[in-house]
Amino acid sequence: MNPSKDLLVRHHFLIYVGGPQIAFSGIFKINPSGSSRFCRDSAFALTSEYNNGALPCQCDTDGALSFECQEFGGACECRPHVIGRTCSQCRTGYFGFPNCKPCDCPSTAYCQPVTGQCICPPRVTGDRCDSCVPYTYGFDSIIGCEVKCNCHPLGVVNGNLQCDLETGQCQCKSNIVGRTCKNAKLVTGLFLIVNYVIVIYEAARKIFV
Repeated sequence: MNPSKDLLVRHHFLIYVGGPQIAFSGIFKINPSGSSRFCRDSAFALTSEYNNGALPCQCDTDGALSFECQEFGGACECRPHVIGRTCSQCRTGYFGFPNCKPCDCPSTAYCQPVTGQCICPPRVTGDRCDSCVPYTYGFDSIIGCEVKCNCHPLGVVNGNLQCDLETGQCQCKSNIVGRTCKNAKLVTGLFLIVNYVIVIYEAARKIFV
């Protein structure tokens, strides 16, 4: 809905249908430019009665071009790239209200509305917001890097907890398998020994960490 063109009228009323009263409530959209004089006058009367008179425009002194607003809807006339009924903020992709300027950020980021600082999606880093932070993978330009590597410290080579940035595969030691390097290959005796060590390690972490 465009507040500069449309007026929403909220009301609650009762009607009688063969005896019992039925309550109706709803929202009716009225476009002043295309509505009859009767509709405009009725909407004005309803809103004035509901609000106990006319409401103040409250146009922002910095963001609006005038202190006057539209009779229907109350939309103020905003400066370039300023939005809101009262003209109180920059439009998306701009910063520095009231002199809103375009953000200088990559397509994978959005900017802070006051300072213009580029803000990367969650767990994303880099000047162009195009890579995952350490120990995560699965980069997406919108939702960021959602998945943690969770490489097991006893199963990876040289304690390297960083996984492949695309597949999430950790760098496993020989005879260790699985994406997180938590399982041993099915070699006689080795599977039980390695997994027994991992179980002890996990138990110790819960006790001492």
